[in-house]
Amino acid sequence: MAAASDVEVKVQVYAVGTLGVLGEEAAAAGPMLKDLIESTNADLRAAAVLALSRVIADPKELVPTLIDVLTDEDWVVRGTAGEALGGIGVPAQDAVPDLLDLLQDDQNRGVAKKALEQIGVADPKTIPLLIEDLQKDDQNVKLFASRFLGQFGAKAEGALPGLELLLNDEDEAVRNAAKSAIEKIKASE
Repeated sequence: MAAASDVEVKVQVYAVGTLGVLGEEAAAAGPMLKDLIESTNADLRAAAVLALSRVIADPKELVPTLIDVLTDEDWVVRGTAGEALGGIGVPAQDAVPDLLDLLQDDQNRGVAKKALEQIGVADPKTIPLLIEDLQKDDQNVKLFASRFLGQFGAKAEGALPGLELLLNDEDEAVRNAAKSAIEKIKASE
């Protein structure tokens, strides 16, 4: 019976992949794909995430679902969601805090970095979250938080105390990112 179940899952993964290839023409399958994201099979969940990202064109509908998937137990599924969010770009701003958390995931750190670079940080509402991230233990989180805070210029003036503390961080890249952010913030005051 297990073999039949394996074949059934493979057929479902193939069918879901075909929906993704169809893109927006398969938009009516969106609710079914969202249901499949709850599957017990990680391959099927990953396929559903990828297909959903190709079928649903409206970021307002897609981004919340992808953010939820960033906490999936399977690293491939989390990575697929991260890649999809990066592909959306700036309209996926709401995912920035969750992607910063994903930087702590060794298996998805590269995906999170790429997605964050593709999305960028333009919403000043993220400044308090980025300031909090300056205090985390993970070097990658501190590095990206520093870089993004520098992009806000004078709007991130409240981050200066935390950034100044990072000038003494053990990691050279974090120290350099903090120094650069401080310079950018002070230059735009």
